[in-house]
Amino acid sequence: EDDNESASFSSKGFGDFIIFPRYSVYNKNTNFKRTEIAIGIGMKIPLGTDKDSTLKIPASSWNPEDIYQINPPTVQTTTGSNDLMLYSFLFREYQKRKLRLFMTTLCMKKSYNSLGIKFGDYASLGLVVSKTIFRNWAVTTQLKLEHVDKIQSAKNIDLLAYYSIDANSTGSNKAFFIPQLSYSNKGITVFATSEIPVYQYLHGTQIGSQNQFTFGVNYRFLTKEYESETFRLLE
Repeated sequence: EDDNESASFSSKGFGDFIIFPRYSVYNKNTNFKRTEIAIGIGMKIPLGTDKDSTLKIPASSWNPEDIYQINPPTVQTTTGSNDLMLYSFLFREYQKRKLRLFMTTLCMKKSYNSLGIKFGDYASLGLVVSKTIFRNWAVTTQLKLEHVDKIQSAKNIDLLAYYSIDANSTGSNKAFFIPQLSYSNKGITVFATSEIPVYQYLHGTQIGSQNQFTFGVNYRFLTKEYESETFRLLE
């Protein structure tokens, strides 16, 4: 039992606070065609700690103090860094054909946390096609490309010795095919989607991505009559 307990880790507490406004900088509707361009800039601010630890050796007659070990980064509630987020969105809708095409990009520029760890910068590109097939039913397909840089450490920080992190086994390039079926009516959207990895290149030894299935319900209410259909489709 002691061996099993010492091999398990858990963390509780707050994660991150994200401020991420998006602005529509161009929106034009002519001849049953609509074009929209939006950009966003935000910050991810840690509210919790990145140094939560687990008791490894309790105090005893020969050891006057408890000895704790910092939990692995994957167990922490936050990375502990202040991250810059950049977003762009390009949308084109053919209203007569009930066809929508759009492209999204997201970049996250990471900073060093209190432990001297800089998690890899993140970048993604999404190419999406969506079409209404019958009344309120819509089919959406997306090709999503992701890039994650390797973890870095501050000067004089040995990631392997201090935190059991092999920097050579971090960072990746991946591609996903994401089909989605949704039904919308009076502000309520019911959807089912699957994220299917079609390409993965992982540095060193890592756990790869597996097929993921998601089912959900969204409810949206408006303070104005106009609603940007583009943002609703992405959710």
